Amino acid sequence: MSGQPAFELRAGTADAAEARCYAELEYLASGGSIAALYGRSWRDVVAHLYLQNDTLQSHHNTIAAWADGQMVGQLTYVPSTDYRQREQASMVVARRYLGWRGIRPTVRRVVRRASGLRLGPKAGCDVHLCSVAVLPAWQKRGIASALYHEVERRTGDLGKTCLSSDVSPRNDGMLAFKKHRGYVDQDLGWSGVRIRHMQKRLTRTAAEGVSLTNTADLRHHYEQDGFIATCFDLAEPHVLPKLLNELPRFRAACDSYADKGEARVPYMMSDAVCQAARDRSIVRLVTALLGTGDWVMWGANIREATPNEAHCWHVDLESWLWPSVTVAVGLAGATPEAATQFLPGSHKWRHAPTESQKSADFGSGIQRVSGFGDGRFYAFNARAWHRGDPYASEARVALFLHFQRARDPRVPEMLDYKMHKWSRAPAPYMSAPGVTARKDVYSLPLRYQAWRTLNRLRERLA
Repeated sequence: MSGQPAFELRAGTADAAEARCYAELEYLASGGSIAALYGRSWRDVVAHLYLQNDTLQSHHNTIAAWADGQMVGQLTYVPSTDYRQREQASMVVARRYLGWRGIRPTVRRVVRRASGLRLGPKAGCDVHLCSVAVLPAWQKRGIASALYHEVERRTGDLGKTCLSSDVSPRNDGMLAFKKHRGYVDQDLGWSGVRIRHMQKRLTRTAAEGVSLTNTADLRHHYEQDGFIATCFDLAEPHVLPKLLNELPRFRAACDSYADKGEARVPYMMSDAVCQAARDRSIVRLVTALLGTGDWVMWGANIREATPNEAHCWHVDLESWLWPSVTVAVGLAGATPEAATQFLPGSHKWRHAPTESQKSADFGSGIQRVSGFGDGRFYAFNARAWHRGDPYASEARVALFLHFQRARDPRVPEMLDYKMHKWSRAPAPYMSAPGVTARKDVYSLPLRYQAWRTLNRLRERLA
């Protein structure tokens, strides 16, 4: 896996070669209806529309994903107030380009004429997403998620809150993708019409936008919710390539544990990991949450995607037993959708998720950290119920660091989290500069030991 994201997002430009790339992607997005509408000249027509300023397909409305010198993905959107005007402009420009010859009818136009249906944005929506497409060879790399995040960010920056989109009910992949991103079906009373109109309303959580300098607010949200609902930029992002160079070592350790049948997380230290732990922004946040600058960082690990059963609701056992602050740093392929999901306030609950609760849908009670990306980090109490998202985290690489007060005993290293085996030695750790940390190791709480013994007896009797 490369040390940098495999693609970058750019605004569309009036470039002829770019317009041809867009035409191919628009064909993918339309499912062939573009060709049905414009006939054999569809590539030329769509490329021509892309070079205009006021059509639905205009480069002004396009966010493009580029990689290896080509456009590999695109999302076209338009403010709802401009949709009908641009739709009409597209037809006029296309007919003029074709010498005013007739344009072939599509299923979309036939349905509209037969039912009086007008596709596109509905009352109350601010931005309509016209099309999105990613080249097949570049799918499953977080490109669509990045495109959606960017258009949602732009919508929010304009002070708008509602986005809409029309989806074919046969496009199962796109329907699942949109539902995953929070788009919901709208019942518009279109009897017999096979089209799905979906909307999403953007929201801001109370902790979004909180500053690293506002110690009181940071601690308040952390203690109340169990996490900080916004991400922050690393002060020294140049450490990312060094950390990504460590990935093969962590990957080899995971493979070795798997070969031995051990359910274990590889905790390892390196110069790059220590440099990341000393990042000024991370230290500022950790200091605010721990209430002291005398800290110890332990249990560093670099993970790909959503490992093991982390896509289910769970708590981290070490944090359940002993207080720690966990920091997640995006290294590569990190998108807002790849950030951890939480149940606010669940760190105060006295029990971990049961088997039936691990896959439960808590609906609107679920909250995701906002603004995650490469070179950005967030903090949480891993005692809170949380889960990753395998759908959005497939290409993600992240560094996880755990911080505790230096005056507390060290956290023991876990040898097998399924068998609840622990080492008497501490998990690998480093101290803050100039800080002398305690050397003794936490003992397992008696209540936990009793629970572990009871579980083992039950397994033997089963």
